[in-house]
Amino acid sequence: MSALLEKLPAPAVLEGGSSARSWRFEMSQWGSAMYGAALGLALFLVTHRAMSDDAMITLTYARNLAEHGVWGAMPGVTANTQSSPLNMWLLAAGGLLANGHVVYALGIVLSLTLAVTGRWAEGLRRCLGLHWAAPYLALTLVVCSPLLASTVGLETYLGVAALTGVARYAAADRAAAVGVVAGVALLTRLDMIVPVAVLIFALLPWWRSFSAAAVGAMVAVPWHVWSWFALGGAVPDTTWLKSSSGAALTMATSVGSYYFARWPVATFLTALPVIMGLACGVWALTRGGRHARVVLAALIAGWAHWAVMWLGGAYPQFWYFAPLVACSILATALSLHCSNRLGLATFVAALVLATGSLVASLPAPWSMAYLTGNYASTPQYAAVAADLGRLTGGQPVGSPGEVGALAFHAPVPIVDYLTDPAVTRPLLDERYRDAGPLKQTLLRWNWAHRETLTSTPLPRYQLAFSGVGVTSGREVARWQVLDSAEQPRTLMLLDTALTR
Repeated sequence: MSALLEKLPAPAVLEGGSSARSWRFEMSQWGSAMYGAALGLALFLVTHRAMSDDAMITLTYARNLAEHGVWGAMPGVTANTQSSPLNMWLLAAGGLLANGHVVYALGIVLSLTLAVTGRWAEGLRRCLGLHWAAPYLALTLVVCSPLLASTVGLETYLGVAALTGVARYAAADRAAAVGVVAGVALLTRLDMIVPVAVLIFALLPWWRSFSAAAVGAMVAVPWHVWSWFALGGAVPDTTWLKSSSGAALTMATSVGSYYFARWPVATFLTALPVIMGLACGVWALTRGGRHARVVLAALIAGWAHWAVMWLGGAYPQFWYFAPLVACSILATALSLHCSNRLGLATFVAALVLATGSLVASLPAPWSMAYLTGNYASTPQYAAVAADLGRLTGGQPVGSPGEVGALAFHAPVPIVDYLTDPAVTRPLLDERYRDAGPLKQTLLRWNWAHRETLTSTPLPRYQLAFSGVGVTSGREVARWQVLDSAEQPRTLMLLDTALTR
């Protein structure tokens, strides 16, 4: 096997003269990009019917932006609960090109994102002198990861691309390019500042690190200034609602007690690249050199993000683990050398892992994504949403705690803290009262330009799951659904008019 790996053809080297050799050289450079695009299309076809409820919130936002020019999940209602402006812009632009079909736009964005990831991974591979298969291995693991695949519709794969780009240009000591991609990463998700900062300061000379950070700030800050004035907060409201949550589950305890307990196979297959990345990190510590430095920087970046989210008290949403998984996969792929026993072991183990993930993902296309924790699948919510207009006479409906698929498919407004600022504001005020002096100061500064809202009555009709914070009221209808762990649940539509 080792001899076979070493005999695989290396990329063509352009030495001048032959147009055929030049064409082969260019194709070798773009091969990983085309492979990434093909994987993106395949991933979209497998997952597009099974996106998580949070992904459906994103698509609802994007459709509203494309059709009405409103930053929010309800027509005519501006909200500041979307974490990824870059994802919104791309999906909305794709929706305009796809005649309003933002789901098709998602397929386009996903394919292009993985194509860019492949191109940057190839550039990093060439910069470090790795085996030609390294970017293909990284792309395969990224697409086959049960956790990452379950985030389709969210901004996760944009973050993977941005981290790869930062590492690629930092390894080549191109500070300006690093800064641009770093700014793009911050527009993908603000918490990406942690792994991006680690990669920048670990791989660039310190005096060039600050110039890269300055360029990144010039790319990202204008959006946050605009958001501060136009949306009432420099950062999304969900930043405050999903941090310091006080929940019993944390980024540390949830792995075993929640995710592995409910999805043992998917969690195990997700964790394996993280373990492989740690093994590659141990190897890098003993080796030294530029290549080993990039491997260690990638690992530290992923674990630093996880640690910050843990210490910040973030509720352990499954996509919060994505930077750790992606950086571990990058470190694993970067250990693939032509003549290296660890590289051979990495290659074989990664192929086995990818094959196992593909087998575990069957049948396809998915009916529900792994690890989501949703109370019902998107098709089930769509069926419920289709009945709401008739059952309520077109009146707004309160969400049962999950709003994305309902808001996307329902002909009536779905009221939730993620869609209606009047519902969001009391939760933010509660976080303010519970905060310490420093955080209260930050919150006052962040909300300096937010509008004063008048309280609005709660919707007459309320969706609720049986046994989960049920609101009293007359039952109008009920539906039997299966949650993401395939456990039966009862969703009820209640008329609360007579109980107020």
